[in-house]
Amino acid sequence: MKLNLDDEQKKLFKRTAALAKSYKANRPEIDMTFQVEQGGGIEEDWSGGECIVQTDSGRKDINYDPFYNFIMEFIEDNRDTFLQPFDDQSENSWGEILCEFNFETKTLSFIHNVSYYESSYSEEDGQAKPETARKLIEQKNASEDCQGEVIRMNFDGGGDSGYIESEAENELGDVVSPTGLMEDYAYEVLERHYGGWENNEGGHGTIILNFSVQNRVGYTIEMNMNGEEQYSDNYDFEIKLDY
Repeated sequence: MKLNLDDEQKKLFKRTAALAKSYKANRPEIDMTFQVEQGGGIEEDWSGGECIVQTDSGRKDINYDPFYNFIMEFIEDNRDTFLQPFDDQSENSWGEILCEFNFETKTLSFIHNVSYYESSYSEEDGQAKPETARKLIEQKNASEDCQGEVIRMNFDGGGDSGYIESEAENELGDVVSPTGLMEDYAYEVLERHYGGWENNEGGHGTIILNFSVQNRVGYTIEMNMNGEEQYSDNYDFEIKLDY
């Protein structure tokens, strides 16, 4: 990848380097961060358009928006290249593009930090205690809206809240309405086996109540647990500047 600078742009790089030196940067580098949103939007860093140098007293922003905006425009103009690592992982990935301007070697280098969700599947089985099973069977038999030997209830959680859907299916694929006790019991076994299933990225899946064995109620939880994953790498190019 190349970056051909006109005369005004060359002056921009020279002014930026001089400004960094005036801050007594102890490394010949200016660091910038750009946010990549889900769906491919490229935005300023959450802390604003900062051009950071490292000094003896810590990290300092040289407060030079024209340079930050120029690099952001360059990334936008070459968005297919810069977003490729994000697209390769997932259409819903997000993260950061980091740019380093080395004003001693006159080079631009870039790093991508890609974040994405990954789901892991697991199952848990069990049996309701006899007294709980008796009550579940009584309520099911008394309900006209919840007939069947197998009741499948879907659930979804995330962002510190979660819910079990108000409609379920029986073994024939008919839509049924779980009883209040069924929902309470479903929440109970979810918490027992997957405590915190609703937190952070959360989990989703199905709770299956099986009434096919007389006087017994078995359950199976089919869980897809979401987790946030990250990886970082350099882009396979470095831009040598001519100014």
